[in-house]
Amino acid sequence: MTFGSEHPVTGLRALYDELDEKIAAFSRSAGLHCPEGCGTCCETFIPEVTRPESELIASYLLTIGQSLTIDSWGKGEIPGGCPFYKIHGDPYHCGIYQVRPLICRLFGYAGSRDKNGKLRFRPCRHMPVIVPEGTDITVEMTVYGRRLEDLSPGGPKESVGEGVKNSLSRILLINRLQTENPASGISESTG
Repeated sequence: MTFGSEHPVTGLRALYDELDEKIAAFSRSAGLHCPEGCGTCCETFIPEVTRPESELIASYLLTIGQSLTIDSWGKGEIPGGCPFYKIHGDPYHCGIYQVRPLICRLFGYAGSRDKNGKLRFRPCRHMPVIVPEGTDITVEMTVYGRRLEDLSPGGPKESVGEGVKNSLSRILLINRLQTENPASGISESTG
């Protein structure tokens, strides 16, 4: 499924591209990286996602030919963990690493404001490095969170498993309706 230039998923991709560049630069300048094979953050955390995030993940899974049954989503390898966490997966242990949600991109690489409004960096406790004093923190969690919310104003968040399950249902329904009646006028922005 492709998304038009006005679709929130298109804006989400642009947001992710910008964020990934900034995080990569910050990571290089600070000498930060997740320990190889860690995945600890995914073992006890189920991200909540916006509709554009779940649509991007669902589209990605369909594009890579992931064999899916809608009812199977929401069940991961570790109870209470992310349903896309793969214990014996690639180095990231993430089945959707390329399209992982915003919170997953930010964790361990973003700063937040303290009670005095000063931008502080608090790395994941499993990261082996302390950020050198004076390192410019270019990614603020709240700023990117607001930008994500702007893509889906007022839209509810769902757990990543439920959100992807719902988006898969919508995408498959739209595709089926378009196939059955191409002149129906149903567009990819419907939903």
